[in-house]
Amino acid sequence: MTTSPLRNASGERSPEQVAHEQAVREVGDTLLNIEQAIKRGQRGRRSIEVTGREPDLALALGSALEDLERVRKTLFQSAYLGGDQPRLL
Repeated sequence: MTTSPLRNASGERSPEQVAHEQAVREVGDTLLNIEQAIKRGQRGRRSIEVTGREPDLALALGSALEDLERVRKTLFQSAYLGGDQPRLL
């Protein structure tokens, strides 16, 4: 039986594998939170725009949404598509 660098001879996960899985979960959870913030911001901006009041707040939300989209894209690419080879599991 051959072992992978992430599993020991008995097939159990190595400490490196456990740490990697935890890191991937953290990135996934963070991406989910960012996505939820984007959706909430979009709903809030639409609500403000419908009333026609507080246009400065609608603009502020729009700017924040653009920033969140950039952050989401950067994190996704850095975590899963970094370097020459995709990091998808």
